Amino acid sequence: MMTVTSPASPPLTAEVVSIGALLADHRLRIPEYQRPYTWTVENIGRLVEDIEHFRSAESYRVGTMIVHEHPGKAKDEADVLDIVDGQQRFLSFALIALALVVHPHADMLDGETREALQRAAAVEPAERWDGVSEVRLQENHRRVVELLAPWDKVDLGEFARFFVERCTVVRLAVSHLDAAFQMFDSQNTRGRALLPTDLLKAHHLREFTRVAPDREHVLAVVEQWEATPPNEIDHLFSRLLFPVIRWQAGEGLPPGGFTAAHIGVFKGIREDRNGPGRHRWAHPLLMAKAYVDDYAARNAALIAHGALEPLEFPFQLSQPVIDGEMFFRMVDHYVRFSRALGIAATDRQQTEADDAIRRRRAGGLDDVIVQVRATGTGHGVMYTRELFGALLLAFADRFGTEDLEAAARVLARHAFLIRTHLRRVYPRSIELHALGLHGRVEGADRENLFRRIAAAVDPAVITRRALALPGQACPDLVAPLYGADAHSTTTEDDDD
Repeated sequence: MMTVTSPASPPLTAEVVSIGALLADHRLRIPEYQRPYTWTVENIGRLVEDIEHFRSAESYRVGTMIVHEHPGKAKDEADVLDIVDGQQRFLSFALIALALVVHPHADMLDGETREALQRAAAVEPAERWDGVSEVRLQENHRRVVELLAPWDKVDLGEFARFFVERCTVVRLAVSHLDAAFQMFDSQNTRGRALLPTDLLKAHHLREFTRVAPDREHVLAVVEQWEATPPNEIDHLFSRLLFPVIRWQAGEGLPPGGFTAAHIGVFKGIREDRNGPGRHRWAHPLLMAKAYVDDYAARNAALIAHGALEPLEFPFQLSQPVIDGEMFFRMVDHYVRFSRALGIAATDRQQTEADDAIRRRRAGGLDDVIVQVRATGTGHGVMYTRELFGALLLAFADRFGTEDLEAAARVLARHAFLIRTHLRRVYPRSIELHALGLHGRVEGADRENLFRRIAAAVDPAVITRRALALPGQACPDLVAPLYGADAHSTTTEDDDD
């Protein structure tokens, strides 16, 4: 075992562990935020073939596992090793061990190997609500049984001993979850690195299943989350929801942006007597939820046949989140909302489809979105466009689609104003401008519009803001919006 430390990072423990010892380690756990078990019969078949191929070697290093080491919840509970990277291989190892244990020649294995396999085969994955893991585990188990079935007792015994004793993994243990995620992100090039939103999903799924709802209902909610591209959900939280909430409160973004340390912003009301739901401030939201749910139950048939419009919960970013199912409903609401506004991070096909919907429903808003998208591809432009997206979402979240085109023009002009004062725009420039603190912006333009929107009761507070051109302007955006007379003395791109 080796421990590595540096001034900038927590201790890292690295050790080489045999598969037999790995599977017998009762501290290992697959956390709820992990994605489904997705290995196919081809994947696990290739693993068996690789182990068989290297059986004559001294040893076979199968891969690396990253775990998050932390104390158990109870005082007398042992430390827990949450698998951050490696659950696909870990569960596949357990399936191979189980197939060896149930083989007709299993009784012919030597006692030590048989005992190690029995301990390994006892691994029980946590109950998953993804609708995928169970099917894949069953399919892969059958496949391994099929592959091992023709083997005689000699081949089976040699394979089993090699698998348990000489197949190894490098297990890296880190005590800080963020550090484990960063390590996974830096070394993993085949899969998607875990995101803070994966932890949020785990928390709210746990709250959802805690009240033991219908399994099919849970699966439907999770499948809806999984159907949304991960980069779109990450963009929604890190570039839209989280900045809007922080800037409305007059607070800057923390170093590193939205990370696992800040997911508490999207945890809130627990629907029981012991949670925050017992406090008076939570009662209006719980009453609104009860009314919406009752309306849906009473009118289910009419809604299903299109005779009655469903009633959506009035989500607002200024309100806390109701834990559990309501979180997933909130995410679905803002995914659809950001797509309709043209500010989502989606692939080309989704963007084109949502653009068509917006052109039909939102009229002139599409003209503004097209002009904003045509402003360039430099980093500074992208930062500015993200600021516009956050402003537009904040306004639409407060007032809906009322006066949205007029508001979009004002908000685009305000967002891109920072480019008229700076040759290069960085994230810090954007944040100071968003908070109304940038020294280059003067007069009425030096204002936190997020706070103004959050406090407004009439959209005219935004739509009637003066649209006078500043002394310098961004020609890419301002010329189409304000006419051909707009000009700029900026001579350098923001392509940082």
